[in-house]
Amino acid sequence: MCWLLQVERDDVRVPQEEQVASYLELQQQLAAAKAAMRAVVNQPRHILPFLQPGRLVNIAARASGMLACVIPSKFSQCELLTMASSAVLP
Repeated sequence: MCWLLQVERDDVRVPQEEQVASYLELQQQLAAAKAAMRAVVNQPRHILPFLQPGRLVNIAARASGMLACVIPSKFSQCELLTMASSAVLP
C-alpha cells in the first residue's frame, strides 16, 4: 500500500512548475518584506506623536493578550515613550 502511494506521488506532475515555484518565491519575499515593514512601523518611537493625554489605547502584549488603558496627563512624552517600549502603561 505504501509503495503504491509513493508511486502515485512520484507520478504527480505540476503544470507550469517553474511559474508556480516562482510565484511561491515571490509570495515568500512579500511576506518577509511585510514582516520587516511591520517591525519598523511598530517601533515605539513611531507612536510617540499619538500618545496624547486622555487618549484610549490598546496594547497587544504577546503573553497577556490585549490591554486597554487611557494615557494619563502627568507623564512627559519621554516617559510615555519609555513605557510604550516596555508595553506597560499604568
